[in-house]
Amino acid sequence: MRRILKNQVKNVNTIRQFTPGVVVDEQRRNRLFRRIRDFETRGLYEESDAFFASQMEDVSDLGIVRNDRNAIDLHGCDRLSAECVLRYTLRGIARGDFISTYSRKLDSTVVTRDLHIITGIGRHSQNGKSVLRPHMSWYLLNAPDPPLASHVIQDGGILMVPSSELQRWVWKGANLDPWMDRDVDNGWHVYSQQRRSTGRGS
Repeated sequence: MRRILKNQVKNVNTIRQFTPGVVVDEQRRNRLFRRIRDFETRGLYEESDAFFASQMEDVSDLGIVRNDRNAIDLHGCDRLSAECVLRYTLRGIARGDFISTYSRKLDSTVVTRDLHIITGIGRHSQNGKSVLRPHMSWYLLNAPDPPLASHVIQDGGILMVPSSELQRWVWKGANLDPWMDRDVDNGWHVYSQQRRSTGRGS
């Protein structure tokens, strides 16, 4: 009995409410994001995407994709892991798996709802300013082709991508370029036209 209670206490200590009503295993979530960052800092974007997709087969205690809010919750992400989560989500939308459905009549995916990207307002960031929100806004304008416009809603803690923008992106081919070069030490908004011209993407 003591061993059971000890295990229960350990489990309680590893969970956290990132958003109201959602309890996640914080340690598992952080381990996942660290592994993704390790892949991404080495430019292994395909490996990063494949690893994240495999982990999302069991999402009961991760709380990342929020079907109840048409959202992805990026609390705990750094910028690289957030990019991976967003790519996973956009590919799911293009397949008709998330906030979208496949129409046989149109022979195409139809986006049915807006996408909400929960970034938080940066209370725990340096200087109390959001880091993820401006970065994800920039990423949406650079990685997808055509670019995806977003709008800040709900006191600045959520980016909203309208369904019309997502639908246009799907009908234009749903292209993504994860091979954007970033200079992690000297700045993030470094974009490699040379890599983009090679046609590497998905």
